[in-house]
Amino acid sequence: MKLLLSLFCLLFAGICFAQDPVPASFTSRDGTVYTGVTDVKVTPNGVTVTHEAGISRVGFYNLTDEQIAQYGLSQETAAAHTASEKEKARQAQAIQQKVTLEREQARNIEELKKKYAFQASGSVFQVVPGAGILFKGYKEEAYFATEQREDGSLRNQTSDPRAYKSMVSVKVQRTRRIPIGDNDMNLAFLECTTDELSDNDGVNGTLYPCGTHSYTTTIGALKTIPKFTTSLETFLRYRQSKK
Repeated sequence: MKLLLSLFCLLFAGICFAQDPVPASFTSRDGTVYTGVTDVKVTPNGVTVTHEAGISRVGFYNLTDEQIAQYGLSQETAAAHTASEKEKARQAQAIQQKVTLEREQARNIEELKKKYAFQASGSVFQVVPGAGILFKGYKEEAYFATEQREDGSLRNQTSDPRAYKSMVSVKVQRTRRIPIGDNDMNLAFLECTTDELSDNDGVNGTLYPCGTHSYTTTIGALKTIPKFTTSLETFLRYRQSKK
């Protein structure tokens, strides 16, 4: 029994001596003192000290020479780890900046589409092979009009048939066709694919304003008319060029 007790005591003592004791206080190179220390964890470029006031990070260059030796740290390892952490932070910041920029660009594009894009329909006046068409087109514009309607609010409150003919003013939304050209012929130039298009063919779709287009008429006169495109990318390049 005494032999077993002696062996247990020796084993317990070995375990205790194998572990580095946690100091009651920890003083860094710059003289900062942490009291009531309960734990010191080693990291590649310093230590983390748990003490009575919380948890503090002490970097490699703020450790004393004795502490550096005690915790098995080296300047090379600390420098490499610090550089690696800085690079990770730089990459994370670059990714965040890219995401922010892409979101801002997408928001700007949606705002431009909402402001400038419109649905149009019309017919081909003349095909300009490989470039687009002279287009006689219209866009649908919403507007509000006032009309008179029979007021049915009294139908269930009186039997007097005269109440059924009471009229009220009501605002209703309607649409009208607006020419997109600015001359008597309502001509505009539409930059689009001309494959399989012929004069007088019907055309409709989403259009974007893209400046003006000049051409010479059959009698030699120079005309300048509004220009539109069916391509969002072309529209965005045009908007960028105007900045």
